[in-house]
Amino acid sequence: MKGIELKGWNYIVYELIKKQFNNRVFSLSDIYKYVPEFKKVYPENNHIEDKIRQILQNLRDKGLVRFIGNKGKYELINKESQKI
Repeated sequence: MKGIELKGWNYIVYELIKKQFNNRVFSLSDIYKYVPEFKKVYPENNHIEDKIRQILQNLRDKGLVRFIGNKGKYELINKESQKI
């Protein structure tokens, strides 16, 4: 996945996924558990859950995560080869 540059929200959410869910499927609700941490970084944002969903769509479109359905389940793609 060389050549993909992530900034801001995209970078933060992707790094969270790599560090916390690297070897397993994760759900939207798993990421929502980190909303208090996102709130520290973006205290003026009152729509963090919406933003997280948007970012997961961005990461999906970039080929970094795959949506596998079943109540908001996702997985990281090519875990070992991604250097972002």
